[in-house]
Amino acid sequence: MGKHGTGIMNGNGEKLIDFCEMYNLIITGTIIKTPGHPLVNQQFRRSILDTRVMPGADVTSDHHLVRTRVRLALKKITKPTSSRITYDADKLRHEAIRQEFTLELRNQFAVLETTDDDHNINS
Repeated sequence: MGKHGTGIMNGNGEKLIDFCEMYNLIITGTIIKTPGHPLVNQQFRRSILDTRVMPGADVTSDHHLVRTRVRLALKKITKPTSSRITYDADKLRHEAIRQEFTLELRNQFAVLETTDDDHNINS
């Protein structure tokens, strides 16, 4: 498998290759000369710095522990800006502004009332 693969591929190796192709994965042990087989998403291929097998680790198994160093590029999370409109309610204390606001509000609701009359559900 890969340019650093060893020997002839058996059935399990072919299944692993099929699995990697199906889920867009790469085997990092074949990019960097290592007997381990850690799988990584294709888009993180350049983030893999080093993959090593730790044969002395006591894991009570016939498998070896594999360590992979990864380069992280974290992005700063920005908080979404508020799209809420703020109103200065103190301006309504002035009579001229209050009358203008009331007229504008009535005009907007008048449009809604005429639209509801034109499309009456009960008719």
